[in-house]
Amino acid sequence: MLSLEDNLNVVNMKLIVKKQYLIFFITSLLLALIVGNRGATRDTPNYYTVFTLIDEFDLTDIPKFYIISGMEIGFGWFAYIVSFFTDSVAVFFTLFSFINFYFIYKISQKIKINYSFVFFIYISSSYFLIQQFMQMRQGMATAIQLYAFTIWLIDKKKLSFILLSLIAFSLHQVALALFLIGGFLYLIQKRIEKYSLYKFKQVVLILLFIFILIAKFLLIPILLNVSARVADYSESGEDGAALSLFRLPNIKAFLTFLLIFMAMNEKLYKNRIFTLFFLFFTVGLAFRIGFSEFSILSGRFAIAFSYSEIFILPFVFQRFGKREFYILMILFVIIQAIVTYIFQAPYVFDDYFKPLYIT
Repeated sequence: MLSLEDNLNVVNMKLIVKKQYLIFFITSLLLALIVGNRGATRDTPNYYTVFTLIDEFDLTDIPKFYIISGMEIGFGWFAYIVSFFTDSVAVFFTLFSFINFYFIYKISQKIKINYSFVFFIYISSSYFLIQQFMQMRQGMATAIQLYAFTIWLIDKKKLSFILLSLIAFSLHQVALALFLIGGFLYLIQKRIEKYSLYKFKQVVLILLFIFILIAKFLLIPILLNVSARVADYSESGEDGAALSLFRLPNIKAFLTFLLIFMAMNEKLYKNRIFTLFFLFFTVGLAFRIGFSEFSILSGRFAIAFSYSEIFILPFVFQRFGKREFYILMILFVIIQAIVTYIFQAPYVFDDYFKPLYIT
């Protein structure tokens, strides 16, 4: 039988879990409603068109749906299911956004980090502003794929990992890159798990250099040859343009990498989820640099892989003590919000109030 102290600990744990869930539900629902009632932010008219005209698509012909809509079939199936209950695009976008928040919450819960900390880092970042208001398929696909990795590492549920990965891939192709490269990073992690922290950091720097070269000299030519869409992007003035290595998002990503790299100690190194997610972030930084001559690839791949930072930064800040943790958290969130909302994507505010239209 459990002692009185053990029973009290169980009760306290349940109360903490309920409190965390309540915080998640209220904050996520409020923000999902804001996201769901947006106007013609970039990409949104395309989503609006597919949802509004979903009955005109053949959802059994996956290649044809992709060719016509430019979207993966999972989005079409989701739109079709929602259309059974409502024809409100605001409800559709709100539900999609809330599910995205739900997977972020589930990852936080699984890796045992306070969701509130992850939430504030997330909403102050470009991941929220860009992937909730514009690149919504990629945002959800990334969150689902990262959750798949957490249940694989923590719970050893291989079938759930595969099923979630398929769902993620059905929403956006970037999930396949996360799946394949993530699997490779997992094997690297297994191979070097007995390395010292110093040797692990050496491996991180080597991987950073290797993936820069892979992106620059291998992936770009391959993607141009196998993907007609990437080839079309390369001829676009905006999507195929070269980006400065010293643009603000790159500087922010590099400084974040340095912070995590320098602050990582033995305790964090022994956390397998932390180390794997840091390897993801390292690859994300490499893709920012390696794909710098191809703007859309730099953005899509870098954002997907560096997304893991919203989960690992709270761990980094916590190693400095409680008082220092809150100071660092507040400073980081404020600075990141300024960079994101004022300098990186201020156009979202103007686009938010533009009326939606069918493309």
